[in-house]
Amino acid sequence: MQLGNLLNDDFQYVKRYEHPHIYSWVMNNYWTTNFKATQEGEFRWRYAITSTDEERTSEAVKFGYDNRLPIYARVMPAGEQKRAAWEYSAFEIGSDNIVMISCAPAEKRGYLLCNVREAAGETSMLQFRGQDGRLLPFEVVDVLGEPLSGKYRERLLRPYEQAFVRLRVK
Repeated sequence: MQLGNLLNDDFQYVKRYEHPHIYSWVMNNYWTTNFKATQEGEFRWRYAITSTDEERTSEAVKFGYDNRLPIYARVMPAGEQKRAAWEYSAFEIGSDNIVMISCAPAEKRGYLLCNVREAAGETSMLQFRGQDGRLLPFEVVDVLGEPLSGKYRERLLRPYEQAFVRLRVK
């Protein structure tokens, strides 16, 4: 990505853009390489631009994930209860700095395998709260779901640390 005019002075102390254009250099074969300088096939690019007063890295990460990942939806059968909640969440993550990368049913019945990451560059407390507000126990596992350590209700994540956790959901 390039902001401003083409061939802008990259060494300005303070950047000033008279014509604030955004140029995207998605394919660049400018340099001499040891492979063919053509690129065949179909290519797609998608851009999402936003403006906000929020300056935290975790908010930028969430914006990127929200725009990159599809919204997951599930069709629920009609219920008997009137005025039932129109949304449902089995748990909440206790810190705004922690982003859920993925979550899928684990091999062990009744459990979820979740991949979480600290996104703000700060030490953060990882905790899962159930619908009743109580802390849910979880265990840190590897990518295959094999336990790496004991059970926790809270665990510190180092800056930018990523962890797989197995969480029981009722």
